[in-house]
Amino acid sequence: MGKTLDEAAEISNRAVAEALGGLPAQKMHCSNLAADALHLAIEDYLTKAGRAGDVAKVLGKKSVVVGLSGGVDSAVAALALREAGYRVRAAT
Repeated sequence: MGKTLDEAAEISNRAVAEALGGLPAQKMHCSNLAADALHLAIEDYLTKAGRAGDVAKVLGKKSVVVGLSGGVDSAVAALALREAGYRVRAAT
């Protein structure tokens, strides 16, 4: 059975790992990619449907754009923001 957009948006990295029966630490990144890809697909759908303003409401995340210079500092800043729950977009 399918899920509504709101239900799909609630699927977290932890939920994916738990559904897989738990994963070793070195494989956890792989399960995180699944939920991240789902959230990006939802964001893409809303944007293309002319509902870009609904992204934060549906996904429950604030967006931020990080200027990437090609150095380590800006990449670390982007990662820290992502881990803090922000939807991070990069500009070069």
